[in-house]
Amino acid sequence: GKLGEHLKREYFLLAIRQRVSIPGGSCDFDLPQLRFWLNRDNDQRAADLQNWFSPYGELEAMIRLIMQVIRDSAASQTALAEKGFYQHPLDPKISTQLIRVSIAANQDVYPEISAGKHRYSIRFLEPRRNESASVQIKENIEFLLSLCVI
Repeated sequence: GKLGEHLKREYFLLAIRQRVSIPGGSCDFDLPQLRFWLNRDNDQRAADLQNWFSPYGELEAMIRLIMQVIRDSAASQTALAEKGFYQHPLDPKISTQLIRVSIAANQDVYPEISAGKHRYSIRFLEPRRNESASVQIKENIEFLLSLCVI
């Protein structure tokens, strides 16, 4: 059958779904069955959750396998982002499925990747704890780059 079809037959979940979009609809008096379920033993709730999510286990395994094949399709190469910025053209004849960027764990930066039909760019940003926006680093940074193609 269709994925998630089994959940459409769960009256308990349907009741929650209908009431949660209503302002105040998730109150104890409005969903007494939810309050009852939340007060059940952890093992019983875990068993219910396992039952509801079990059909998705096969899908998760398939997605993990496909992603592993895509990730393993490319070898990493060293690249340099000058002043925290790296840009490179994409070959229009090759369909790149995934761009992987790896940096050392001790570096306090993270990559922001933008990609289009013709090129991709990577900016390395430094998180600002007390300010609202992160800023691009001003130093050169070496990283590992993989263009994954199947």
